Amino acid sequence: MEQKTFNTFCPYCDEEVEAVLDIRTERHRVRGEEIILDNVPVAVCPLCGQDIGNTRIDGPTIDRAYDAYRTRHNMLFTKDIKAIRARYGMSLREFSRYLGFGEQTYASYENGSLPDELHDRMIRIASTPEGARLIIPLAEGAISEKSLRLARAFAYPEGNSAKPQEDRM
Repeated sequence: MEQKTFNTFCPYCDEEVEAVLDIRTERHRVRGEEIILDNVPVAVCPLCGQDIGNTRIDGPTIDRAYDAYRTRHNMLFTKDIKAIRARYGMSLREFSRYLGFGEQTYASYENGSLPDELHDRMIRIASTPEGARLIIPLAEGAISEKSLRLARAFAYPEGNSAKPQEDRM
């Protein structure tokens, strides 16, 4: 079987090398919990034999470890988080304000970071029309009128986007 190689820089040899990709089982820690992953590619320097960290190789492995953690804790996946905002039709900035999050915090979740438990719950609440109806009164004044209309359209999918009594708190 031919070994796969990867062009990268070895910080130990201080030069560009054609690293060999070794396939291993690895243990990763995510929020203090051990996650075991099989079939993990690791770049190894052919000159010194050291493992070489490289985001193009290691990034997908970290994503896999996070996804294993998400599965274990029944958390939303990155694709789900993106899909929820897409159903609203809001910009990232407006949706983060709607949820009461900082823009960079929410953006990091759409880019693969693990939300904390509270943020995961809030996004999950926002994923349903019932949850949206709870959030709307809290978001008024924090988001634009356009985004408020989008939130109401999501909250009242049957077309009744009139502001009901319970939203007037």
